[in-house]
Amino acid sequence: MLESSSLYEAPSPHVSGFLGHGDAYVLSLANLPSAYVALASSPSHRINLLDKRSLRRIQTLPGHDIATTSIRVVESLAGFRDGALLSSGRDGSIKVWDDRSGSQAMRCMCSSIRENLPG
Repeated sequence: MLESSSLYEAPSPHVSGFLGHGDAYVLSLANLPSAYVALASSPSHRINLLDKRSLRRIQTLPGHDIATTSIRVVESLAGFRDGALLSSGRDGSIKVWDDRSGSQAMRCMCSSIRENLPG
C-alpha cells in the first residue's frame, strides 16, 4: 500500500461515543454545520445529533414511525440556509428536521409507485 501524507492508521480512536439505545448501531452518518448526525438502527430508529468535539449526544430526534432508512444534509432547502437535515422512512415519508427546535419542520408523503404506473 502506498503511503499518504494526509491519511494514517491510528492505534486507537481519538474520540468515541455511545448512542445509548441498547442494541442499536449506527446505520448512517451526516455532517451539519453545528453537529454530526448519526442514524440509529432498530429498535429505536432515532436520529442523534452529536457534539463535534466530544461526540456526546446533544439532541435526539424521534425519526419515523416505521424504520428510519436514511439521512442526508443538503445545503439549502425551504429557508434552511446553513444545511437542512432530511430523513426518509419506510412509512413513505421524507422529513425535514429543524435541529434548533428538535422537531420536524416539514413532512412529505410519497404515494406508492404502483399507484402511479400506467395501465
